[in-house]
Amino acid sequence: MALTHRESIRATTVDVGDYTVFESLSVKLVGRQSRSVVVVCVYRPPGPVSSTFIDQLSDLFDQLVLLDCKFVVVGDFNVPGDNVEQLSSHAVEVFNLYNLHQHVSVPTHVSGNVLDLILSQDGDASSPLVPAVSVQSVCFSDHHLLTCHLGVPQTPPVVMTYSYRSLRTMDTAAFCHDILRSKLFSSTAIDADEYAELFDAEVRRVLDLHAPLRTSRRRCGQNDNRSLSEEARRAKQLRRRLERRYRRTGLHFYQTSRSTSLLVRLHVTAFSDRVLIASSPNLMKHRET
Repeated sequence: MALTHRESIRATTVDVGDYTVFESLSVKLVGRQSRSVVVVCVYRPPGPVSSTFIDQLSDLFDQLVLLDCKFVVVGDFNVPGDNVEQLSSHAVEVFNLYNLHQHVSVPTHVSGNVLDLILSQDGDASSPLVPAVSVQSVCFSDHHLLTCHLGVPQTPPVVMTYSYRSLRTMDTAAFCHDILRSKLFSSTAIDADEYAELFDAEVRRVLDLHAPLRTSRRRCGQNDNRSLSEEARRAKQLRRRLERRYRRTGLHFYQTSRSTSLLVRLHVTAFSDRVLIASSPNLMKHRET
């Protein structure tokens, strides 16, 4: 049993227990701009629907519900009913108990039975996890091919609000003129704290005239540089500045950019080693030996 995915999707296995009457593979998928979803692949060999299978299937659903994450269960369940295009009543009871929607309504086998299923919890009718399912026959198997789209919503970007003054476009000559005519040069205050408060108030007042405070919003980046040293952060800023200059002028800066990247990697590695030392000293001993 295997699950194939694109390189742009991060996949990690999820432990949902071991079962004896069917095979299962649980994988958590995370896209670049989408929320995570757990996909469980199931294969059950042909045979009567036993109570052991129902109990273990219920245990699997219990584990998935505890994950507190959207999930979809797919695979060859081999739980046909008494009639063609029907499922075993015992399996249907379990699906209904966990509020699972079975999306396959047409035969998936050449014999006419519905053996391959796609199950999901669709709590939001306006945005279902599995909006559509397609069943197509293939020449290399007695089972049909099931395809569907996963309606995983995109992760909303984190937006921060910040305030700034447009100092670059400010008329510095007019600003200096108003500062010279302010109360800073006519005050008779002797106390240092009193004059400091006056200084803050007057400079702020003149700035509000020539560079008023503005508010804007921007998306927060996904890369957290808090683990970097101050030197590494300055190196990254220099690299970005040189990259912008290169795109604008065409001047070469590759050697500086490579040195900056090496410096950042070295600091990240050093930080990771410090975390390992703090969390597990014995682990570092094994690495050194």
